[in-house]
Amino acid sequence: MFVELSPRRDFALVGNRGRSGFSVDACDLVFDIVGGDTLERSFQVAIPGGRVVSIKGDAPHGLAEANHVDFEHVFMSPNGDQLAQIAALIEAGTVQPIIDSEFPLVDVAKAYQRARSGDANGKVIVAIR
Repeated sequence: MFVELSPRRDFALVGNRGRSGFSVDACDLVFDIVGGDTLERSFQVAIPGGRVVSIKGDAPHGLAEANHVDFEHVFMSPNGDQLAQIAALIEAGTVQPIIDSEFPLVDVAKAYQRARSGDANGKVIVAIR
C-alpha cells in the first residue's frame, strides 16, 4: 500500500502494489502493512526527506539512511474499544471498507492465492458461515 500526499497536504492518493511493483515513484509517505520485500521496496518510492512507516517490523540496517528518508515502526495491538468505534463508523456508512472479493470457507486456498497475487484491490474475505 502507498500513500502520496499532495504538496499542500490537502489530499492523499492511496493505492496498492501490483504485479509489476509500485505504480508511483515519488511518495512523501509510505505506510507498509506487509513487511519483507515490500518494506524494502517502500524505501525506493519514498522521496528524500520522506517517511516510511511500517507495522511489520524494523527496516534492514542502513536502508533509511541510504535513501535519505525517516523510518518509524509502529507497534499495533488489538483494542476492543477502538474496534467497536470502527464498527460503528462502518455500520453508519461513514467508513466503507474496500472489498476485492469474497470466498466461501471451502475455497480458502483460492482466497489465499488471490490475496497473495498482488492483484487484489481491497480486502479478500473468507466467509465462514
